[in-house]
Amino acid sequence: MSGKKIWMVRWGQIGLLVLLVLLVVGCQPQRKPAPATDNTGRLVPAPGATQTLPVNPAEASALARRLAARAAQVDGVNRATVVLSGNTAMVGLDIKAKLPKSRIDAIKKEVAAVIKKEDTRIRDVLVSTDADMVTRLKKIASGINEGRPVSSFRDEINDIMRRLSPVAR
Repeated sequence: MSGKKIWMVRWGQIGLLVLLVLLVVGCQPQRKPAPATDNTGRLVPAPGATQTLPVNPAEASALARRLAARAAQVDGVNRATVVLSGNTAMVGLDIKAKLPKSRIDAIKKEVAAVIKKEDTRIRDVLVSTDADMVTRLKKIASGINEGRPVSSFRDEINDIMRRLSPVAR
């Protein structure tokens, strides 16, 4: 073989080798970091990741009960009801009687902060002390506790979300 043909064969081999290396490297699965946990053992989502709250009735109900118990620990709150939808927590509060409006507003903000701190997946917190709204939330929570999916209350939840404005984002 002449020198020119050997040179072309070598460059062809080098080209094939480069192409093969690029294919192998390019087809590796993307590595994703394992979910991080904070010092309390709760999952912390990766930056930019959107994690939704559970839609399984048993999981959603357990988380809602835990959040309601935490909200009820806020000074001035007798009982709390929590309903979860997407990344939103709707909270109905039964508060102590004859509190001034300024204290009620402070309680709502404190409950919203407590809920968001308790579960980092929650983006919006809607808090109500209105008796009618609290009753509606209790009915939804009761249905979810009985095993009905959150989606079966979609119209009711959408109406509540339209009526309430977020306390914390």
